[in-house]
Amino acid sequence: MEEEKSNTQEQAQWNHLLRQSWITTRLERDKAIITLSSAGLGLVVLFITKNPPKQCFMKLLLVIGIVGFTAAIIGGVRCLHINGEIIQRELKREPEKTYLFADALLYSGFLVGVVFLTLIGFATIF
Repeated sequence: MEEEKSNTQEQAQWNHLLRQSWITTRLERDKAIITLSSAGLGLVVLFITKNPPKQCFMKLLLVIGIVGFTAAIIGGVRCLHINGEIIQRELKREPEKTYLFADALLYSGFLVGVVFLTLIGFATIF
C-alpha cells in the first residue's frame, strides 16, 4: 500500500515536471521566434532602404519576407498572450486593473509599430 502511494506521488511529480518543461520550452521558442523575426524584419527594411529593388521578382521576395516576419511576430505575441490567460485561469486570479491597462498599452503600441514598419517596407519597395 505504501509503495503504491509512493509510485502515485512519483508519477504526479513526473507529470508536473513534464508539463512545466513543455510550457517553458514553448515560451522560450515563441520568444526566440519573435526576436529572430523582429531582426529579420529590420534586415529586410534595411536592405530595401540601402538597395531599392528594381526587378518585380525581388520586390515579390521582399514582400513575402515582410509578410512572413510580421505574421510570425504578431502570432508569437498572441501565443504569449494566450498562454498568460491560460495560466491566469489556472491560478484563478484576476489581474489588477493597472496591469491590464499597461498590458493593453504595450500590445497596442507593439501592433502599431509592427504595422507601420511593415507599411514603410511596402512603401519603400513600390
